[in-house]
Amino acid sequence: MGSFKTSLGGVLGVAIVAGVLLYAGSAAAKDCPKGDLPVSATVQGEMTTVGFIVGVRWGQGTLTLNDGSEHKFTAQGAKLLETGAAKVQFKGKVYNLQKLEDFAGDYGSVSGGLTVIKGLTGGAVLTNDKCVYINVEGESEGIRLSAPAPGGVLVKLEDW
Repeated sequence: MGSFKTSLGGVLGVAIVAGVLLYAGSAAAKDCPKGDLPVSATVQGEMTTVGFIVGVRWGQGTLTLNDGSEHKFTAQGAKLLETGAAKVQFKGKVYNLQKLEDFAGDYGSVSGGLTVIKGLTGGAVLTNDKCVYINVEGESEGIRLSAPAPGGVLVKLEDW
């Protein structure tokens, strides 16, 4: 019975974290500019995702500004309607980044994808409360089913 309580506590903890990240992400894109935005930087990195109905993800990457400077970051988050486990190699472009410190924060997205052993995950557009957009695509390895649903990621700059 003790392991059931521990498992239930872990599931509730993940659900609470997912709710907070999803709420933060949904509030992020309120009055952000749309249309032709300048490419400010590129990102690349790796994420691990594990889940059953609610997926959790964590990883790290590198932000490369247009001036060539590189900045390491970590990311962790949650996504509804995600089941399975996979490693995702991602890369993408960052738009509307005015200051380096604006890159860090809570990002919200709606994305989906299917991974069976190896394949393209599809893309996702993430936005934070400072109107920074990240458009990413990735290759994944593992078994994962991810339906279009809200998700959130907390990004922290390591060298900031």
